[in-house]
Amino acid sequence: MAVIVDQVQTLLERRFQEANLSQFVKWDYSQFLDLSWGGRELFVEVVLTDGSALDEAEKLVRQTAEELAHQGIELDSVVRALWEIESIEYSGRSKTPELRQYRAAAEFRVVLRSGSRHHQVLVHVFSGAIDILRHKLGLNDSVASLERELPDGHLLTRW
Repeated sequence: MAVIVDQVQTLLERRFQEANLSQFVKWDYSQFLDLSWGGRELFVEVVLTDGSALDEAEKLVRQTAEELAHQGIELDSVVRALWEIESIEYSGRSKTPELRQYRAAAEFRVVLRSGSRHHQVLVHVFSGAIDILRHKLGLNDSVASLERELPDGHLLTRW
């Protein structure tokens, strides 16, 4: 029922406020869904603007789910942050996890930022995807490197 969903949303909003986490929540991106007829199975997605609040927010939602379980309400949840790309660096040719064989791909080291939290990931871009990018950028007939063809500041300038 929508009433139970609304009650859970109000409860979480109050708890985030009390924990001084409300400032990090993007409520208009968050979701509160009834997955069953009667409001006994709910799904909550809480979206944060600062990844440094992820652990505390996940703990708060988990505690709420445990309390609701005692009332016969199952709460499934996802707490995630909005991330921005801070930097991209070409690392070289992509290798298999065992580091034994090269793949038909390039590896990029990407630093993501969400508020005050940073996270580093490796992105493997396969040659087919690079061909699609070249085509979309109008570079498919060229043999020159992307570095010379793209304007400064473009994400692929280090390729």
